[in-house]
Amino acid sequence: ATYHFHIGLADAKRRRLSDPDSNSIAQPVLAREYLRSELKRIDDADAIEIVELNSQNFAVYRDRILQMQVEVYEPARQTPAEEFEALFNDEHSIESPALLLTRDGQIVAMAFCGPLSSFKQERGVADDPWVQDVRTFYMLDLTVSPEYRAGGLGRILKNALSMLAVERGIQAIHGRNRDRLARAMWAINLSLGSFESKHLVDDYLDDQPHRDCLYYRCPLAWKLPRENSSLPFAQLDISRVDAEYLCRNAPALVNKICLSNFVTKTFLDDLETVSQTLPAPLRHLYTASSLAESIDKVAKAIWLKRQPRNRLLTIEAHFFGEGSFLARSLSGIGDSYFDVERIASGKVADQLRRRLDNDCWLAFFVQTELFGGKLDKLVECVEICRNRGVPIVFNETGPRFGRDDQASRQLFQLYDWLPDAGVVWLGGQMSLTYMNDFLFADDPLLLISTWDGDAYSLARFAETLRQQNDRLRISDHNIRHS
Repeated sequence: ATYHFHIGLADAKRRRLSDPDSNSIAQPVLAREYLRSELKRIDDADAIEIVELNSQNFAVYRDRILQMQVEVYEPARQTPAEEFEALFNDEHSIESPALLLTRDGQIVAMAFCGPLSSFKQERGVADDPWVQDVRTFYMLDLTVSPEYRAGGLGRILKNALSMLAVERGIQAIHGRNRDRLARAMWAINLSLGSFESKHLVDDYLDDQPHRDCLYYRCPLAWKLPRENSSLPFAQLDISRVDAEYLCRNAPALVNKICLSNFVTKTFLDDLETVSQTLPAPLRHLYTASSLAESIDKVAKAIWLKRQPRNRLLTIEAHFFGEGSFLARSLSGIGDSYFDVERIASGKVADQLRRRLDNDCWLAFFVQTELFGGKLDKLVECVEICRNRGVPIVFNETGPRFGRDDQASRQLFQLYDWLPDAGVVWLGGQMSLTYMNDFLFADDPLLLISTWDGDAYSLARFAETLRQQNDRLRISDHNIRHS
């Protein structure tokens, strides 16, 4: 049920991308369908009626709403009548989402949210950066009768209200949860993507413990990413993501799927997709959760074949991550824990020849992006290392996968000399180490990590590659027929 809801919620956000600014109130098909399906799990579900409140029918239920507040909450926690009335002020361009569940005419559960600007009297709202945003709403109330709480009705109702808000074009819901005492509600909000935007100390003016308040933001709308050339990897075009992709990858969002615990066919298929961008001699892979972890794995694999050599050679300002002692040493961050020597960035080939005369080097590490497209210089370094028998390792995060550019993504096809190994950070918590047959240690579990990658980061990247390849095919087709 949880998977189905989140797939539906994501699909509703995807549909909204085509018409993000519409003020029209569409029939809440998804929210209503979700509520009906979930209510079947509750006793006497057939007797429960779903009521969607609006400015026309609010007066019919007003007194029953206030009476439920009195029955469930002590006076200090009861929401005043004027705050419920503010939800249905006709001045607001988007009708406030509000749901009631009734049985024999009596309310058994209810949930309300309304425009943030209508609730400036609530602590945290007045100085909220989004207070004047007509598409940011405030979670006013969610109440469930005590006899119905055991069935998870609070979660169901909050989920349905969020779905309804997405269908109406609301961009985000903000709200407040009391620290620790509202842990159940906070867990529900976290599951919907909420995060704490403000921590209000001693916000609750009573003599109970845990008086702090978690003021949160729950984004409900996807936005098309802006082009960001500073990122070393391409961004997924969510406008081209379909429902099948969402369904296939939903389990990876809530379960840690990687090679060190369990693996799915989707993970292996996506790994195959990425591996096909590498030349066949280098398709011996280790997965990792970061660039630094990939560097650790390639160094360990090389050391198995070249011990006792342990000196590392690189170029000034070349970067290999910062999440491990080895990566920091190679990147020149802080005091070096490993024996690393750096050569100046000018006349690299001449310096490399002189240093490789000494047979003490484990490997030569380079960040290919910093060669600035001068592939002949890079090829020369490969040739020198090959002649001296010293492995050369590429950090190819930038040029291989960073741009929608056929030339930069086909670096290996531009010259004959291949590196001995390399690392690629795919974004998120997914990185790859690749190497040739000689260096690859194929003993099972020899170089496995506690956490070696992330299935969703891999899936997102593999889908980005597919989108890039589709655009290249379309571009090539148009060129040929122009």
